[in-house]
Amino acid sequence: KTAYEMIWWLEFRRVLFRSIQINNNTDIKKSNKITFLGTHLCHLYEKYRLKQFWIIKKYLDDVDFLLGDFNALNREDYDEKTLNKIEDDRNKSYWEKCCFDLVDKIKDSGFNVYPYINFTSRFQTRIDYIFYTNKWKKCDQKIIDCQTNKLSDHNMVICHINLWKSKNIE
Repeated sequence: KTAYEMIWWLEFRRVLFRSIQINNNTDIKKSNKITFLGTHLCHLYEKYRLKQFWIIKKYLDDVDFLLGDFNALNREDYDEKTLNKIEDDRNKSYWEKCCFDLVDKIKDSGFNVYPYINFTSRFQTRIDYIFYTNKWKKCDQKIIDCQTNKLSDHNMVICHINLWKSKNIE
């Protein structure tokens, strides 16, 4: 490993783990919680994102929504022509080749990904996600432009969770 690679692997990343208790107004005994885990993974190398995911994976058993800046690509988001353009852009910028292992590992861990609706990064790729488990029905997802006004170098991803139509709220 180069010194540069070591710095990025040692880079300290955090996760935010939050649960919200939801009570059904008709019967206080029927209560449920929704658990979110938010993270921001390495932006340079897929192999380090995979190692970071391996570390947080042990906390995912009770997580309903896994969200954040994963700096990772989902193969299903791109047709061949678009993928070739992304690969060319990455080569010109001396970036890693397109990798899809992280999103595949997340999906293999029991999470679903919303279908692609728009890019989230300034490089015209989606790298920010809201993953959800099977106990939740697919919700509406939106991408909010934050790049035009320079609020962020990423667009915001939001989704509307309908608690009363979810699979786990009685």
